[in-house]
Amino acid sequence: MSAARAARLAAGTAVAATLLAAVATAPAAHANGDRGPKIHATPANVQPGQTVQLVLSCPSEAAVVADGTSQAGTVLFGAAASGVFTGTLVVHGTTPAGQYTVTASCSSGPPAGKPMTTTTTVVVAGRAVTSSVRTGLGGAAGGPDTTQIVVGGLIAAAALGTGIVLVRRRENTDTRA
Repeated sequence: MSAARAARLAAGTAVAATLLAAVATAPAAHANGDRGPKIHATPANVQPGQTVQLVLSCPSEAAVVADGTSQAGTVLFGAAASGVFTGTLVVHGTTPAGQYTVTASCSSGPPAGKPMTTTTTVVVAGRAVTSSVRTGLGGAAGGPDTTQIVVGGLIAAAALGTGIVLVRRRENTDTRA
């Protein structure tokens, strides 16, 4: 199993465990008299371009429609199961580092009363380094680009052509003497 596949499997298992824990504890939280919605974000610290898994648990009387917003990215919620909505926050690739509020609300539908709202915070870290630092010399400078390869090939071809012409010219002058 490759390291990347193992990492994806571990991340998927962690997300599934978080969702399962949120679904299992949501009804208990509301049974204890805590009537407001709750939202949980996993992971709470991300890089620009990453996705955050959201779990929104709502009281059963307001568990028909879920909506969310954030300045960090796009929030989408799916269908509810027992008053628990699962969704994602896709953090924009251009989002600057900082703390961002994710606001989520649930309601019983259009003709009903005011939606119930809750918030959580997601921290967006600075952009991750995805390539080596270009220092000028050595292996860390990265490979040559296409222009460098083409120019190098043209110089090599010109040198080879010039060498062939000179050798043929020399052979022609040696046979005449």
